[in-house]
Amino acid sequence: MRFGEFLPPRPFAGLFGEFKIFLSSVSRAEPNNGDGMKTRFILLSISLSALLLNACGSSDTRPIAPTVKLPVKQTYKTVNRNASPREQIADLLERATITESPLKEQYQLEAAHLLISEDQAGLAEELLGEISAADLPENLKAEYAIAKAKVHRDFGENDRALRWVRNPQTLRLLSALPIDRQLHAAQVMASLFALVGDHLEAAEQRILIDGVLPKAQQQANRDGIWKSLTLASVEELQAKLNETSKPLNRGWLELAIIAKDNQIDIDAQLSQLENWQSRWNNHPAAQALPGGLANMRQVAEQRARNIALLLPVTGKFANYGKAIRDGFLATWFEGKRSGSAVPQISVYDTAGGLEIRQLYDQAVGDGNELVIGPLTKTAVTNLARSVSYDQPLTAPVLALNRIQGQQFPDRFYQFGLNPEDEAEQIAEIAYNEGHRRALIMVPNGDWGFDIAENFNLHWQTLGGNVIDTATFGSQKDFARVIKDTLNLNQSNARLRDLKRFTRDKIEFTPRRRNDFDFIFLVARPKEARLIKPLMAYHYAGKVPVYSTSRVYVGSPNPNKNKDLNGIKFTEIPWVLENDIELKQVIQQHIPKSRTFQRMYALGADTYRLYPRLSQMAALPNSRVYGETGTLRLNNQKQVMRDLLLAQFQKGHAVNIPIVDASLQKEFAGENNEQGYR
Repeated sequence: MRFGEFLPPRPFAGLFGEFKIFLSSVSRAEPNNGDGMKTRFILLSISLSALLLNACGSSDTRPIAPTVKLPVKQTYKTVNRNASPREQIADLLERATITESPLKEQYQLEAAHLLISEDQAGLAEELLGEISAADLPENLKAEYAIAKAKVHRDFGENDRALRWVRNPQTLRLLSALPIDRQLHAAQVMASLFALVGDHLEAAEQRILIDGVLPKAQQQANRDGIWKSLTLASVEELQAKLNETSKPLNRGWLELAIIAKDNQIDIDAQLSQLENWQSRWNNHPAAQALPGGLANMRQVAEQRARNIALLLPVTGKFANYGKAIRDGFLATWFEGKRSGSAVPQISVYDTAGGLEIRQLYDQAVGDGNELVIGPLTKTAVTNLARSVSYDQPLTAPVLALNRIQGQQFPDRFYQFGLNPEDEAEQIAEIAYNEGHRRALIMVPNGDWGFDIAENFNLHWQTLGGNVIDTATFGSQKDFARVIKDTLNLNQSNARLRDLKRFTRDKIEFTPRRRNDFDFIFLVARPKEARLIKPLMAYHYAGKVPVYSTSRVYVGSPNPNKNKDLNGIKFTEIPWVLENDIELKQVIQQHIPKSRTFQRMYALGADTYRLYPRLSQMAALPNSRVYGETGTLRLNNQKQVMRDLLLAQFQKGHAVNIPIVDASLQKEFAGENNEQGYR
């Protein structure tokens, strides 16, 4: 079957007719007529040209070319694409000052698109304000809508941006544009859907344009389709599959479900994949299977048949070790029940007295092909240090903790529930949601300081600023620390000064500092339940607050957790999702399992991981969709986790979408034949 047979031939002008129609109207700028408007625009053009000397990315300080003399018959003249963006914008603005409508507005709109691509959305908005949208020709009305959408997107006003490009009038106008402009509009739509967390709609826009993209852009577009699909749950993917009849979309959705389903049963997953390949052999995704699916047969054939678990099942850490063991074995039983080939398991107690290297050698000597464990950081460190040229690792190790370092032994993998991962993910979430200035609140002690340090370092690499860091100790400190951090004491001091100079009654409301966008709160549940209401009492109730999974005890308690309303936090699927069959089985047979439920999830994911370690090391885009998050390997063979995002709403922890800003960055600055970006 040829690629073209997936969709019936149709003119590209009908592309946007397939978009969902949302009833809303296009906002229009009020017309500015007369000489006053012309004078104002000339002054604006001069101001913009001057601002661009510093605002845009170019450091070129050559003088701008002299005034362009247009021919008597006014026709569009392409600017010099080899010039710097600043020079191109200045040239376009200069042309607009000496040109009549509608050519003038064409130059203005092109300059606005260039300004946006140079991260000058504010200047672009000012320029668009000089255009009477109601009087534009239809093709320029469409360009105006795209530009307005991009400006609102850059301001973080994503819902307003979507209204500009999703209403029926705009969709009709867009369908009449040249193909390259329709492609650009679809890319803007995809970026907006991703920014509001509607990842299936983002994927749909990219699927829609994939066949008409230049070959050089198709693979990146398909990688983007896959990323958007994998950000959706299996339930969301299945629901979308049930409602769509488009062959291309169905192929993508079925493949994503295969990738995320059957994480326990590799044999079943391989069978599903081979069936998909036989039915969709001409599908775009079949040309280069995404997400590490290409070597699934090799993974199934090379998995270990004998596995050793090195865990503390007696002594101080026995409860943790037993929970991990039981989570691993419960997943093993689930695989066996479904008919999958399962390995032989041997358990070795790391609290039994042997040095960790001796225990490892014993396990390998007993014929085990893979060693999982140890658990404590001390044991993991000692095992890593024991490796030398004379004493290599003869069987791979999947340690169940992460230790610091730059270099580790070959065949040495690390997997743990490190809070530092969450701090980095919170930084990315807050940044992608449009925040740039953070205020950090952490408890005294190494635990809080380490998380704050990881957040701070990652936040700064993203381009954010930490305005202030506050630390708190006992409950008695909370009110004082919050007042000091929000500068409310300074506000009250100003009131006292005013009263000294006047006898009049003063109506006064203390004002907190406003130089931060959000608060990163590192706290345990009991602490957070006291701190969050105090924030509201001290005039910071509407400030966004983000935290890690430690803010949630892990079980529903709406009466207590209502004081946490509004806090966004990262959490593992095992805790947030109640319909996980394995979780239900464990809770039924082990009533006290809730206390160590994250350890059970770690054990379950260890079983998912063990056969895929070589796959993940060989293919960086490989993912395991587990109960502790979406798992991937970094270049040090450490398992990194992307968790779910939740928010306290009416005392309940509710799973909410994670925004994806990668499409916005990917599409920024793209050129086409007309020069719009």
